Amino acid sequence: MIVQYNTNNWPYVKIKFLNNSVSDNGFNEHLKNFKDLYKLCEEKNKKMIIIFDLREIPAGTIKYIRKQVKFNKEVQPLSKIWLEQSFFLTSTIGKTILDLVFSFEKPVSPYTIFSNEKDLINYIEKYDKNKILNNEEVLE
Repeated sequence: MIVQYNTNNWPYVKIKFLNNSVSDNGFNEHLKNFKDLYKLCEEKNKKMIIIFDLREIPAGTIKYIRKQVKFNKEVQPLSKIWLEQSFFLTSTIGKTILDLVFSFEKPVSPYTIFSNEKDLINYIEKYDKNKILNNEEVLE
């Protein structure tokens, strides 16, 4: 499995699962890269907002749900500290896999699911504006 990580728009992190063959090595690399995100949060002393793009996730990923749930439990304390929000861009398969993972392990931060990128972008723009307005109110 190939998973692309993009941190160019920090604190937004885009994690895109690509429709390639799924392998233990690819999945383990994904888990290592995800742990590295928490190190980046600590270095920057800032929470992250993750966009998970599950539109191309391979159906063979289902076999890794147990490992993903175990990993989520392992990093839960870090997620509570460093994960501000999650956005999921999904296909039918991606939504099914997400539902399975969440049936075993509830998310620790708020999340929103989208079926298309345009709606996600519009939501993020509003989310950012609301954050700015709320921070200004706190500072005054």
